[in-house]
Amino acid sequence: MAAEIRQRAAWPWPAHDVEAAAQNALRNVWSLPKGPVVDMSAGLDWAMAFGPAGNSTLLWLHSLPFVHDLLEMHVRTGDDAYWMHGRGLLLDYLAWLSASDANRARGWRDEHAVANRSFVLADMALASEADGSEAGDHKLRRVLRDAVRAHAEWLADDRHYVFNNHGTMMDRALLQLSVLPAGMGGVGRDAWRAVALRRLRHMIAATFDADGCCVENSPAYHLFNVLLFREIARFLDAHGAAADAASLRSILDKADAVTPLFMRPDGSLPLIGDTERDAHHAVRRPRADEALGHAVFPGAGFAILNGEMLRVTAKCGGASFSHRHIDETSITVRCGDKDIIVDGGLYNYDIGDRMRRWFISHRAHSGFFTASCEGVRFARFPDATALGSITAVSADDGRSFVAMRSRLVEGVAIHRDLLFAAPDCLVIADRMRAGAPERWGQRFLLHPA
Repeated sequence: MAAEIRQRAAWPWPAHDVEAAAQNALRNVWSLPKGPVVDMSAGLDWAMAFGPAGNSTLLWLHSLPFVHDLLEMHVRTGDDAYWMHGRGLLLDYLAWLSASDANRARGWRDEHAVANRSFVLADMALASEADGSEAGDHKLRRVLRDAVRAHAEWLADDRHYVFNNHGTMMDRALLQLSVLPAGMGGVGRDAWRAVALRRLRHMIAATFDADGCCVENSPAYHLFNVLLFREIARFLDAHGAAADAASLRSILDKADAVTPLFMRPDGSLPLIGDTERDAHHAVRRPRADEALGHAVFPGAGFAILNGEMLRVTAKCGGASFSHRHIDETSITVRCGDKDIIVDGGLYNYDIGDRMRRWFISHRAHSGFFTASCEGVRFARFPDATALGSITAVSADDGRSFVAMRSRLVEGVAIHRDLLFAAPDCLVIADRMRAGAPERWGQRFLLHPA
């Protein structure tokens, strides 16, 4: 049973202390992967509110990770107390989910939560098929069968699909549901698999530019997408789809060569876009020689200039709005193991939070901006490439030149040129042209240390 449960298409949350989390869950005190500890010891409330910046917490609550922690401890120890408590929580949640239109709207509104929850359903379904244990009760099998099919059909519906890593996570979950026993998936299993493979072929080509750099505007999401597709390829190999796995790896091999350029020797990443200082992605740290050198990725909107001591990144342009900030022409600079010029990085994902809005805005980035950038809204642009671009690149005699143009404000052309000369000399040249008077400024966020 333990080996069977672990045949996953990449588990959806970071590694954690499962035993401690399961002990908390027995008391209805739930440790969410990215969020607070939620205490429901006084009674379950699946509709509880978490305040104006609580969307991420609600996502993880409705992902049901604590149910899986209990199942995992049941598998490890054979103690049915874990199983019975997890079973009860799952049945209570599924009953709540179908009890009203308001509950359905809340429980099905986030594709990330639906995808995560599908993994819990898949593992519980495998456990419920086990012979000779309390796991094999008929009520749970019936409820799980209906829940698996409802989740798979929702995930397979292209109207719900999101064209970024969330869509890839939906397909990962759909693949997992497609390999459940026939009694759980029925005739829908082959169709679910076909939908997932069709969309994954499109998504991997859309996720990375022609040179293998992720277009989701954040070094952390480059690492995450590489890991996500690698795990999907592994899963496809294990389930008889080697040709599909090989087509994914042909693109991922290019992406693997980009990863060392972003990473610092200590394993940290520049805080560009929605990147966290500790990105929690299990990747091999690069050798020193791998991280040296210059690379420019116009399709993703990144320039990376790495000298002997100086490490510079520049952000301008790109093909996607996903995890995008108002950061055209922004740079980061690190000398040795010290950050000098930085960006704000990720605060949270709740756009209703005023601090999140600040972190996305031009004020949280080290670039060349006008006061009019305060009014920039992505919805006003025809596509992501209209925000800006890397317009020229050249390299010779130990020098690298990168030219960027920001188009954030109509009628205003902002240019930033970077010249990097070996071994560690950086020259920044800014200029602006506008059809009317504009207040402008060069902003450099200095690291407090």
